[in-house]
Order: sequence, then C-alpha cells, then structure tokens
Amino acid sequence: MIYNLAKIAIALSVAFCSWFLARLVRERRRFAGLPGPPHHWLYGHLPIVKKIKEGLPADAHINLLHATIAHEYDLGPIYYLDLWPTFDPTVIVLDPAMAAQATQLNNLPKHPLYRLMEHTVGTQSIITTTGQQWKFWRKVFDPGFSSTHLATLAPMVVERVEIFVKKLEEHVETGEAFQMLPLTKSLTMDVIGRVTMASDFNTQQQSHEIVDAFTVLPKYIPPFGFDPIRLFSPTRLWNARYYQKKLDRLIGEVVDQRFRERRAGKVGPSEKSLVHLALDTYEQMGGAVNTDVITDPVFKINAIHNIRGFFFAGHATTAASLCYLYYVLYKYPVVLRRLRQEHEEYLGIDLEDVGARVQKEPTLLKRMPYTTAVIKESLRLFVGVGTVRNGVKGFNFLDPKTNIAYPTYRDGPFPILIRSFPIHRNPENFPDPEHFDPERFLGDRAASMTKDAYRPFEKGPRDCPGQELSMMEMRITLALTIRKFDIEMAYPEDAPKVMGDPAYHVMYSSAGPAANLPIDKPRQRTGAMSHAVRTAARNGLNSSSVGKTSEWLVLLADKPGILEHRVRIRPVHSKNFVKLHESGFVSWAGPVFKEHVSEGIRPFIGSTMVVNAPSRKAVKDMLEKDVFVTEGIWDWDNVQILPFQTILRQPAQKTGAVL
Repeated sequence: MIYNLAKIAIALSVAFCSWFLARLVRERRRFAGLPGPPHHWLYGHLPIVKKIKEGLPADAHINLLHATIAHEYDLGPIYYLDLWPTFDPTVIVLDPAMAAQATQLNNLPKHPLYRLMEHTVGTQSIITTTGQQWKFWRKVFDPGFSSTHLATLAPMVVERVEIFVKKLEEHVETGEAFQMLPLTKSLTMDVIGRVTMASDFNTQQQSHEIVDAFTVLPKYIPPFGFDPIRLFSPTRLWNARYYQKKLDRLIGEVVDQRFRERRAGKVGPSEKSLVHLALDTYEQMGGAVNTDVITDPVFKINAIHNIRGFFFAGHATTAASLCYLYYVLYKYPVVLRRLRQEHEEYLGIDLEDVGARVQKEPTLLKRMPYTTAVIKESLRLFVGVGTVRNGVKGFNFLDPKTNIAYPTYRDGPFPILIRSFPIHRNPENFPDPEHFDPERFLGDRAASMTKDAYRPFEKGPRDCPGQELSMMEMRITLALTIRKFDIEMAYPEDAPKVMGDPAYHVMYSSAGPAANLPIDKPRQRTGAMSHAVRTAARNGLNSSSVGKTSEWLVLLADKPGILEHRVRIRPVHSKNFVKLHESGFVSWAGPVFKEHVSEGIRPFIGSTMVVNAPSRKAVKDMLEKDVFVTEGIWDWDNVQILPFQTILRQPAQKTGAVL
C-alpha cells in the first residue's frame, strides 16, 4: 500500500515537473525579440524586479516600480516584463499614442485582473463589467455627472467643505501635527454619499455603518490589504465576505428607502443622485407597478454594486489628489502666492463671503484659469490612475515614429498596463517634467501639448465618469482653505523618497501619499484684515477695477514673536515711510489689530496701507527695500496686494498715519 502511494507521488511529481519545465520554456520564448530590461534565460525579469524593488520603499506603489524600471534601463515607448510564474507576462505602455490605440482608437477589453476589484465594488459594477451591461449602466448614470447637474451640487459641496474648514481650525487650536489624508477622505466620502445615495453621512463628524464597512473591507482583500494582521488571518476570507454582504444589505436598505420616498411623492423630478437615476430606469422599464417594494432582484443587485463602485472610486482618488495639492503648494510658494492673488481677484477679499459666492455662482470657479492649471499640474505629477487591458489576437501596438509593431498576443494574451505616471513624467511629453509648472496648462503651451499625453482620468469610452465632480470638489476646497491656512508638511529629514518626493505614492484603497501626508502644526493666516478695513476694501473693490486701478490695498501680517525687534527698528522704518508718503506713493498707512479687545490691550497683528503704483510688481519693488521686510518683521511671502479704490479721497491732505 505504502509502495503504491509512493509510486503515485513520484509519478505526480514527475508530471508536475515536466509540465512546469515545458511551461517555463514556453513562457521564456514568448519574449524573444521583444523590448524590455535584460532578460535571464531561466528567471526572466524576476531578478530585475527584485533589484528595483529593493531600491524603493517597501510600501511604494507598483506605478513607481514600472516607472523606475523604464528609467533605469532607458526603456520606451513600450516594454515587456516576463514575471512568470509569479504573474502573467505583461506589456507596459509608456507612449501616449500607443495608449490611445488601446483605449480610444480601440477599446480593448479589461483584463481579468479587474476581478480582484469585484470584492470591493461588486460583480455588477461598471468598473468590472463589459459589453452591453457596461454600456447600459454607464448611460443610466451619465446624467448624474453632467455639468448642468453638477452646478446644482455646488452648494452641497460648499457645506461639506465648510465642515472640513472647521476640522482644520480645530487642529490650528490644538497646534498638534496630524495626517491630512483621513480628513480629505472623510470630506470626499460626505460628498460622494450625497451624490450616490442621496444620503447625508456626516462622516467628518461622526461614524456611519456604510462608511465604516467601506473603510474596513479593502484591508482584507489583496492587492489593497497591506495590513499583515488582517491579511494573513485565517478568518480573512470570512471577514471579507462578511463586509461584502454587509455593504450589500446596507446599500440595499438605502435603495428601498429611496424607492418608498418616490412612491410617497417626496422626490422631485430634478433629483439626479445615482440611486434615483437607477430608480428612474427601473420605473421606465415598468418595474414594481402598484407596489412599494422592488421586485426585480437582478436590477437591485446591479444598482447596489454600481453604487458601491461609484462610492469606492469617487472618494479615494479625489481625497489623495487634495493632499497632493496641499503638498505642491507648500513646496512652491511662488505658485501659492499667485493662486491666492487669483482667488482675491475672482472671489473677493472677504474670506467669509467665499462660500456664499460660490453657492450663488457655481460656475465662477471654472472661469479661474490659474486655479484650474494648478489642479491639472498637480494631477500630472501625482496621477494615481491607469488602466489594465487584455491583449487581443491580431491586435498589435504600432509605434508611430518607427512603424514597428508590438504584439499583445503571443501564445496567449498579454496583460496591457497603460501607465499614466511615467507618461506624465516623460520630457518628450512635458518639458522639465519634475518641475511643478501650472503655466504649461495655459495659453499656447496648453494648445501645443503632446496629444493624448495628459491622462489623469484616463481616456476613451471607459474614462472616469466622475472627473468633473472631482475637479469641482478640488476647486471649492482650495477656494475655502488656501487663503485661510498655511499648511506645512511634517516629513522627517530621513523620510524615504522616490524621485525626490517623500510623498510618493503608496497603495491604500487607491494610490495616495506616503504616511497619509503628515502636517506640522497648521496655522491660520494672520494676514486677514480687520473688519473695518475688510468692509472698506469690499465696498471699494469691484470687478471693473481689477487690472485697471493704480491704487492698491497692501496687507502685511507680522511674523510671530517679533514685537521687541519691531520696536527697536521702527524709527528707521518710519523715516522711510515719511519719504514714501511725501512722494505720493503711500496714501494711507496704519496698524491692523485683532477685532476684539482683551483687558484693554488691542493685540497687534500687522500693517495695512493704500499705495499708488502702476502694478503689483511696482508695489513690491518699492516696499521690499523697507527694513521691516529685510529684517523679517513682515511675513513678506504672504503679502496681499489688492486692487482698491478708496471711498474717502482727500488728496490735498497728507494725514496718513506712519507705522
């Protein structure tokens, strides 16, 4: 008996080894003549991948692995990776024209790798389905992301961002460091909850069952599950299934509740949240006539899984993109200053009025070119999306420069990875690609950009349907925060870096900044003017004066802890300002105090003045030589220079107070 079992075991071992060797030879031969890094006859590209991974932080996103391989071995516009038996042999596309061949000129099928996402977004989501089912549901939900409908959502987004502002103010008060990504995720979950389910989760202020389940589920599912305690737990699969069923049940209850509300006449015809768009379709198809219960289980599971998919995809990427906006603006103060100036010109100088103005005129932010350019450039540098397509027999990529054809099928299909990250960082597509330069998206430079090179939301029929919603969230968040707070990063000096950035992409539920973007003691900007000055400026400033006036309101905050030094050098400063006043440059100048008096003391926070000059540059040229600038009294990096027309003009009197 034992002898027979041994013979069977030996036979099975020999058979397996024979199969493995035959498969190994076949897989290695598939790469003959194909471009890629140095190929080992036995191990394929596994040694190369191991070497590159060892040079990257352990948590670095796979986007960075593919980009680093291309850089280290000077590869492009396309290369192949032989990773069998750990993964299917893969095509990495780094050229925008070739990317367009797979996603726009042709719509190649998605790779079965997307089935991994079924655990999170469901089996019936448009993220994972193809063919007629995908087309049908994409058409159902597209009206929910139209520009017209999104404009009606702006007041809701403003309300959610105002809560986000309060959370930042709380961190200002405590003075403690914190992580930005959890805050932006709570914000975007609040927004997407309203967009998908017509629900107010209030995630920024309290927990919610649906949000909690969405947060926990990815931790049990590869490739998102990097929590080793959960990932290698013997109950992992059971836990994953538990949270999947819980999400289906909870979202199903929301769908049922919205259906009952419709039957009771509580929902207007203009409601276009995704759950109501699905229910519109259900009713148009004759579903549930004369009943308050959804009777079609196929429809219901499709609606549930699509809501899961939009909720998952609609919050994570936008939350990460907001973090990267704060990161690049911290790194590039010149860009930050110009961005703040544009916000002042379009949104006014009273920060308390910004939310109301955006709610009243939702399309105003889209007309702010530099703001849009800043967002686009941030997305270029830190794009977190891509797409994985499946090779098709008879379809080859064609290099438009050389006319060389590259196969997508050889003894089976190759997975095709369109990598936007290295495309965005290729100097042939974007000159000086590592530099943050929003002006590349303005004017003639934008018009001359390499075709199809910019792909932050992917392209083609399967591009991101929520991209305009994401852009609106980012515009509104910047409008309500960027002039109110100074946000500084708190990465330690010895933090690991990739391509010079400590905020390199890691894999959470999607690509996001390393260490959740640590923030060091955020500060509320002290350059805000007093109520009296703000009111006078608001009354004196109108849109027709922008760019035409020669009179400017200058607002300068004092840096903290410099009062004694200010007093010592004030005589030199005053002497200079007497000359500026007599020359006609300074019409009026005076101190700015906090609005409230404490124990008879009016806390001093800065200076304000009205000056005459042909341009902002001329104003800065005159003031930057003053001792309060050279000695670091004024926060010169955050000076505000605003077009202004005084209400009371007394040109014959020289009574301006000198600081």
